Amino acid sequence: MFPGEQRFKNPKASALLESIFPFAVDEGDVLMDFFAGSGTTAQAVLALNRKDGKKRRFVLTEMGSYFDSILKPRVSKVMHAAKWKDGQPDAIGDLQGIVKVQRFEQYEDTIANLETAWDDKQLPEGVPVRYLFRPEENRVRQSLDLTRPFANTQRVGQRGETCMVDLLETWALLQGYWVRSRRVFVEAGRRYAALETECGCLVLLRDINEPEDDSAALNAIAARYVNEDGSSRVQRLEVNHWADLRKVKLPCTLISAVDFDRGAAWN
Repeated sequence: MFPGEQRFKNPKASALLESIFPFAVDEGDVLMDFFAGSGTTAQAVLALNRKDGKKRRFVLTEMGSYFDSILKPRVSKVMHAAKWKDGQPDAIGDLQGIVKVQRFEQYEDTIANLETAWDDKQLPEGVPVRYLFRPEENRVRQSLDLTRPFANTQRVGQRGETCMVDLLETWALLQGYWVRSRRVFVEAGRRYAALETECGCLVLLRDINEPEDDSAALNAIAARYVNEDGSSRVQRLEVNHWADLRKVKLPCTLISAVDFDRGAAWN
């Protein structure tokens, strides 16, 4: 039994799911569970992969507070070993993998970070401000600083806790990019976060001030993405804030803070 399983009155049976999934989920398929609960779906998928060596994947969605205390630890334990006894693995399995955890901004989080463009005199009497969010008329209280992409924060949750914002992942989601790889490079003492997409675009984020010239580093990083025949996998770059475009060898687009407000239609 995994931590917290006894708290769920109607848990899904892992053995039952293991017997059903082979008929619907095959090599390379992604199984989605939008009510993940304690993570039984993930356990069943991982168990099947161990049995037949196939590479099925899963996407779990859960908003309960037990995500951190039950679901995530359970998935970690199942990936580490198939069976546990008295808190210790019976045997270490050969299953390897990475699970990405994403926390999505909620509407309430957006409202909590707003600074309205209206003052008290402009507001109609009795109209609650929280229902008047229109991005074309208001702005986030703490605007994004693209010169320091790894230091942006936002207040989230009922207690308004400060959390870091993953701008690289956020940008990929807003653009609808399929991610091929994420890597970190260090060039001339500067850290570069790199996200390679399936469409031949390489997104690079780094701390940068205008008019610093790091085009040599940008070109060197892009040159590392090659196919087996030596041809480049990257056709264009997207970099934050500033770059000397005259010296960048590939077509290059600069990402600004206002670009993060695009991608959604507002009525």
